Amino acid sequence: MNEPELLNGLKPCPFCGRYSTLFRRELVSKSGTYLYTVRCYRCGAEGPKVYRHGEYSLEAIEAVASFWNGRAEQND
Repeated sequence: MNEPELLNGLKPCPFCGRYSTLFRRELVSKSGTYLYTVRCYRCGAEGPKVYRHGEYSLEAIEAVASFWNGRAEQND
């Protein structure tokens, strides 16, 4: 699966309910370690973080997408 397909498959934010989510990738060390997470563009909520060495990791993006979508369902 590629990044646009993963982005389209994300569930809405569990806090504000919006589908305005994006993948956040940020360089966090001089040695080339990047932080990956899913972030809600509207309210700023973030899912679990994954750290990977190297400039780009589809594996890390797949992992954070899975974490975001794998949260517990609410039972009303």
